[in-house]
Amino acid sequence: MRATVRPYRLTGAINTAAPHVAFELRHIPHMIEPGDYHDVVAVHLPGTTTMMGRHFAALALARLAWAETWTQAGAAINGPRNGKGNIGYIIHRIPDPNAFWIAIQKVADRMRDRGLIDYAARRTALADLYEVPNSILFPILKPLGMNVTQARQRHAAGWIWQRLTGGHPHHAPVYTQGWVDHTKISLFHPKLSEAADTALTSWGLVWLAERDIK
Repeated sequence: MRATVRPYRLTGAINTAAPHVAFELRHIPHMIEPGDYHDVVAVHLPGTTTMMGRHFAALALARLAWAETWTQAGAAINGPRNGKGNIGYIIHRIPDPNAFWIAIQKVADRMRDRGLIDYAARRTALADLYEVPNSILFPILKPLGMNVTQARQRHAAGWIWQRLTGGHPHHAPVYTQGWVDHTKISLFHPKLSEAADTALTSWGLVWLAERDIK
Protein backbone atom coordinates (compact mmCIF):
# COMPACT_ATOMS: atom_id res chain seq x y z
CA MET A 1 0.00 0.00 0.00
CA ARG A 2 1.08 3.56 -0.55
CA ALA A 3 2.23 5.52 2.50
CA THR A 4 0.55 8.90 2.11
CA VAL A 5 1.64 11.55 4.58
CA ARG A 6 -0.08 14.91 4.29
CA PRO A 7 2.22 17.96 3.87
CA TYR A 8 0.75 19.63 6.95
CA ARG A 9 1.46 16.50 8.95
CA LEU A 10 5.06 15.93 7.98
CA THR A 11 6.41 18.50 5.54
CA GLY A 12 8.37 17.02 2.67
CA ALA A 13 7.57 13.43 3.61
CA ILE A 14 5.06 12.57 0.92
CA ASN A 15 6.07 9.11 -0.21
CA THR A 16 5.50 8.89 -3.95
CA ALA A 17 6.66 5.28 -4.31
CA ALA A 18 4.63 2.41 -2.92
CA PRO A 19 6.84 0.69 -0.30
CA HIS A 20 7.17 -3.06 -0.02
CA VAL A 21 4.88 -3.47 2.99
CA ALA A 22 4.82 -7.17 3.82
CA PHE A 23 3.06 -7.02 7.17
CA GLU A 24 -0.36 -6.36 8.64
CA LEU A 25 -1.39 -4.08 11.48
CA ARG A 26 -1.41 -7.03 13.89
CA HIS A 27 2.33 -7.40 13.29
CA ILE A 28 3.08 -3.92 14.64
CA PRO A 29 4.03 -3.54 18.32
CA HIS A 30 3.23 -0.45 20.38
CA MET A 31 6.97 0.29 20.36
CA ILE A 32 9.54 -1.01 17.87
CA GLU A 33 12.45 -3.13 19.07
CA PRO A 34 15.15 -1.14 20.94
CA GLY A 35 17.84 -2.36 18.54
CA ASP A 36 15.89 -1.25 15.48
CA TYR A 37 15.28 2.13 17.03
CA HIS A 38 18.89 2.81 18.02
CA ASP A 39 20.39 1.37 14.84
CA VAL A 40 18.01 2.87 12.30
CA VAL A 41 15.55 5.46 13.58
CA ALA A 42 17.01 7.39 16.53
CA VAL A 43 19.22 9.62 14.40
CA HIS A 44 16.10 10.93 12.63
CA LEU A 45 14.29 11.88 15.86
CA PRO A 46 16.58 14.31 17.70
CA GLY A 47 15.41 15.46 21.10
CA THR A 48 12.96 12.57 21.43
CA THR A 49 13.05 10.16 24.35
CA THR A 50 13.71 6.53 23.49
CA MET A 51 10.29 5.34 24.68
CA MET A 52 8.41 8.00 22.73
CA GLY A 53 10.62 7.56 19.70
CA ARG A 54 10.03 3.82 19.61
CA HIS A 55 6.28 4.40 19.85
CA PHE A 56 6.32 7.09 17.16
CA ALA A 57 8.19 4.71 14.86
CA ALA A 58 5.49 2.07 15.46
CA LEU A 59 2.86 4.61 14.46
CA ALA A 60 4.87 5.32 11.31
CA LEU A 61 4.84 1.59 10.51
CA ALA A 62 1.06 1.66 10.81
CA ARG A 63 1.00 4.52 8.32
CA LEU A 64 3.08 2.49 5.91
CA ALA A 65 0.69 -0.42 6.27
CA TRP A 66 -2.66 1.35 6.14
CA ALA A 67 -3.41 4.38 8.33
CA GLU A 68 -3.92 7.72 6.59
CA THR A 69 -3.48 9.82 9.75
CA TRP A 70 -1.48 9.56 12.96
CA THR A 71 -4.72 9.26 14.93
CA GLN A 72 -5.80 6.34 12.77
CA ALA A 73 -2.37 4.78 13.25
CA GLY A 74 -2.71 4.84 17.03
CA ALA A 75 -6.21 3.37 16.91
CA ALA A 76 -5.20 0.74 14.34
CA ILE A 77 -2.56 -0.81 16.58
CA ASN A 78 -4.67 -0.29 19.71
CA GLY A 79 -1.88 1.76 21.21
CA PRO A 80 -1.92 4.08 24.22
CA ARG A 81 -3.39 7.50 23.65
CA ASN A 82 -0.93 10.29 22.98
CA GLY A 83 -1.67 13.97 22.79
CA LYS A 84 -1.59 15.50 19.33
CA GLY A 85 0.89 18.01 20.70
CA ASN A 86 3.46 15.29 21.40
CA ILE A 87 3.18 13.85 17.91
CA GLY A 88 3.27 17.29 16.32
CA TYR A 89 6.34 18.22 18.36
CA ILE A 90 8.22 15.14 17.13
CA ILE A 91 7.15 15.67 13.53
CA HIS A 92 8.39 19.23 13.39
CA ARG A 93 11.80 18.24 14.76
CA ILE A 94 12.54 15.64 12.08
CA PRO A 95 15.46 17.10 10.08
CA ASP A 96 14.96 15.04 6.90
CA PRO A 97 11.45 13.57 6.51
CA ASN A 98 12.34 11.53 3.42
CA ALA A 99 15.27 9.92 5.22
CA PHE A 100 12.96 9.19 8.14
CA TRP A 101 10.54 7.26 5.93
CA ILE A 102 13.39 5.33 4.36
CA ALA A 103 14.45 4.34 7.89
CA ILE A 104 10.92 3.22 8.75
CA GLN A 105 10.84 1.08 5.63
CA LYS A 106 14.15 -0.45 6.72
CA VAL A 107 12.61 -1.32 10.10
CA ALA A 108 9.72 -2.99 8.26
CA ASP A 109 12.23 -4.99 6.22
CA ARG A 110 14.06 -6.05 9.38
CA MET A 111 10.80 -7.23 10.95
CA ARG A 112 9.97 -9.26 7.86
CA ASP A 113 13.45 -10.79 7.69
CA ARG A 114 13.37 -11.84 11.35
CA GLY A 115 9.92 -13.37 10.95
CA LEU A 116 6.70 -11.48 11.60
CA ILE A 117 5.17 -11.66 15.08
CA ASP A 118 1.45 -11.38 15.78
CA TYR A 119 1.71 -8.77 18.53
CA ALA A 120 -2.06 -8.31 18.66
CA ALA A 121 -2.53 -12.00 19.48
CA ARG A 122 0.20 -11.80 22.11
CA ARG A 123 -1.43 -8.78 23.75
CA THR A 124 -4.75 -10.61 23.91
CA ALA A 125 -3.25 -13.80 25.33
CA LEU A 126 -1.04 -12.07 27.89
CA ALA A 127 -3.91 -9.90 29.10
CA ASP A 128 -4.67 -12.69 31.59
CA LEU A 129 -1.14 -13.00 32.97
CA TYR A 130 -1.05 -11.16 36.28
CA GLU A 131 1.59 -13.13 38.19
CA VAL A 132 4.55 -15.35 37.32
CA PRO A 133 4.36 -18.53 39.46
CA ASN A 134 6.70 -18.78 42.42
CA SER A 135 8.16 -22.06 41.09
CA ILE A 136 9.24 -20.26 37.91
CA LEU A 137 10.43 -17.02 39.44
CA PHE A 138 12.40 -18.42 42.39
CA PRO A 139 15.33 -19.90 40.37
CA ILE A 140 15.42 -16.75 38.23
CA LEU A 141 15.64 -14.28 41.13
CA LYS A 142 17.78 -16.35 43.51
CA PRO A 143 21.09 -15.63 41.68
CA LEU A 144 20.25 -11.93 41.94
CA GLY A 145 19.81 -12.12 45.69
CA MET A 146 16.11 -11.30 45.34
CA ASN A 147 13.35 -13.11 47.21
CA VAL A 148 10.06 -13.96 45.54
CA THR A 149 7.23 -11.74 46.71
CA GLN A 150 3.76 -11.27 45.30
CA ALA A 151 4.76 -7.80 44.12
CA ARG A 152 7.74 -9.24 42.24
CA GLN A 153 5.57 -11.96 40.74
CA ARG A 154 3.33 -9.21 39.39
CA HIS A 155 6.22 -7.05 38.22
CA ALA A 156 7.62 -10.09 36.40
CA ALA A 157 4.27 -10.53 34.64
CA GLY A 158 4.39 -6.88 33.61
CA TRP A 159 7.96 -7.32 32.40
CA ILE A 160 7.01 -10.34 30.26
CA TRP A 161 4.07 -8.44 28.78
CA GLN A 162 6.21 -5.49 27.70
CA ARG A 163 9.02 -7.74 26.49
CA LEU A 164 6.86 -9.96 24.30
CA THR A 165 4.29 -7.41 23.09
CA GLY A 166 6.53 -4.42 22.47
CA GLY A 167 4.44 -2.36 24.88
CA HIS A 168 5.32 0.12 27.60
CA PRO A 169 5.63 -1.67 30.96
CA HIS A 170 3.20 0.76 32.62
CA HIS A 171 0.51 -0.38 30.18
CA ALA A 172 0.76 -4.05 31.14
CA PRO A 173 -2.62 -5.49 32.25
CA VAL A 174 -1.34 -6.16 35.76
CA TYR A 175 -0.97 -2.40 36.23
CA THR A 176 -4.04 -1.24 34.34
CA GLN A 177 -6.64 -3.64 35.71
CA GLY A 178 -6.64 -3.19 39.45
CA TRP A 179 -3.09 -3.38 40.83
CA VAL A 180 -0.91 -0.33 40.50
CA ASP A 181 2.58 -0.09 41.97
CA HIS A 182 4.47 1.98 39.43
CA THR A 183 6.87 3.26 42.05
CA LYS A 184 8.55 -0.15 42.26
CA ILE A 185 8.65 -0.97 38.56
CA SER A 186 11.85 1.03 38.23
CA LEU A 187 13.32 -0.91 41.15
CA PHE A 188 12.52 -4.33 39.67
CA HIS A 189 13.13 -4.16 35.92
CA PRO A 190 16.69 -2.72 35.88
CA LYS A 191 17.89 -5.38 38.33
CA LEU A 192 17.21 -8.21 35.91
CA SER A 193 20.40 -9.74 34.56
CA GLU A 194 20.82 -10.99 31.00
CA ALA A 195 20.27 -14.52 32.27
CA ALA A 196 17.07 -13.46 34.06
CA ASP A 197 15.95 -11.66 30.91
CA THR A 198 16.47 -14.82 28.87
CA ALA A 199 14.76 -17.05 31.42
CA LEU A 200 11.67 -14.87 31.74
CA THR A 201 11.45 -14.44 27.98
CA SER A 202 11.73 -18.20 27.44
CA TRP A 203 9.02 -18.93 30.00
CA GLY A 204 6.76 -16.30 28.44
CA LEU A 205 7.22 -17.82 24.99
CA VAL A 206 6.37 -21.28 26.33
CA TRP A 207 3.30 -19.81 28.04
CA LEU A 208 2.21 -18.39 24.67
CA ALA A 209 3.03 -21.59 22.80
CA GLU A 210 0.73 -23.53 25.13
CA ARG A 211 -2.01 -21.26 23.78
CA ASP A 212 -0.92 -21.80 20.18
CA ILE A 213 0.58 -18.33 19.88
CA LYS A 214 4.15 -17.71 18.77
